Amino acid sequence: MIEVFRYQTEDGKEPLTDWLQSLKDKQAQAKIRVRIKRLEAGNFGDCDPVGEQDSQGILGRLETEAGMSKKLKAAVSHHDREVAELRADRELAVEYLKAAMESLDNPNDRAAGLLALRTVAEAYGGLGAVAAEAGISRESLYRTLSAKGNPTLKTLLAVLKAVGMKLSVEPEHHAAA
Repeated sequence: MIEVFRYQTEDGKEPLTDWLQSLKDKQAQAKIRVRIKRLEAGNFGDCDPVGEQDSQGILGRLETEAGMSKKLKAAVSHHDREVAELRADRELAVEYLKAAMESLDNPNDRAAGLLALRTVAEAYGGLGAVAAEAGISRESLYRTLSAKGNPTLKTLLAVLKAVGMKLSVEPEHHAAA
């Protein structure tokens, strides 16, 4: 898994945080957050390498080109901020999980959906408390809600209930022929 950080300016501002919070559309904000979760899971989407290949790989090249070092002093954990933001905004947490659940349909994005559910579980009680309420061990919940997890329907429903949400169904939208 890739750890994502939010850049922090010298005066303590976080441009990504400010931008995300300025978005009035919670659904759009949630979809952007799930896209970042895909990056954390190692899914960079359908991008191809540009230019010469080197031993650093794409992340190393980005780090070098941006002038970043491995020890960023002006950055905060994206995950920690996200947990706090989801805890503070229930409507955002609901939209976030809706967007994440859509990603479960795609095997290439499934990891992001599971990690998003894990993040919501952390925001609403912590994994230990959610596991206890769902009737499963904490270790099992950690494995289930990992990038390689494969939750049963029973576990998925129990975790959603433990965080105060439920599974719902809507028709798939197909383009008219």
